[in-house]
Amino acid sequence: MCISTSKSTSSEAIHIPKQNRRRSMRNKIQIHGLNRRKASEEKSETEIEVQNLKLYMENISIFEENEKLRKKATLLHQENLYLMSEFQKRVILKGDGISTTLSQLLHDQ
Repeated sequence: MCISTSKSTSSEAIHIPKQNRRRSMRNKIQIHGLNRRKASEEKSETEIEVQNLKLYMENISIFEENEKLRKKATLLHQENLYLMSEFQKRVILKGDGISTTLSQLLHDQ
């Protein structure tokens, strides 16, 4: 009897019902799909991080350029004020009626 029971157990262990095989394959497919989705998500996260870094660096570059332009504009404004004052001094020194009107106009600006 022991021999017959061992035969029946061994045949049961070898025999896998078709329904169980389908479930096993389905689980493998789902796991494979999940792994592929995780890999895709990790890749897209990496791409987003790279893009974010590029945008950050571009933003810093824009800020630096903006600061340079701001300083240049300040210098040009100061130069403009200096030239206007020099022009007013020369016009006033001439002493004609037109120069007085011009100096008043320039002073109003």
